Amino acid sequence: MFSFETMKRGRQIRLPFEPKTDMAPPLIDIIHRSFVLGLVGISGYGLFMGWRVHEDTLRRGRGVFVQFFVAFASQFTLFIEVRHLYL
Repeated sequence: MFSFETMKRGRQIRLPFEPKTDMAPPLIDIIHRSFVLGLVGISGYGLFMGWRVHEDTLRRGRGVFVQFFVAFASQFTLFIEVRHLYL
């Protein structure tokens, strides 16, 4: 019978059977491992591509923001100059 006292004394616990270590893994195990590894790879690829698209969007947005800001600021500056002329 198993108990923590047995573990403290350093006795080995015997299994009711000997596991087979020289046996090839079953086909279902190979298929499952391939499937899980494929999902991990696809998830990693998705994270990588999401990061690349995000970086590209930020890079393209910087130029658009600068163009918008320059156009907006030039109109605002023109408005201030005209307002000072008439006040």
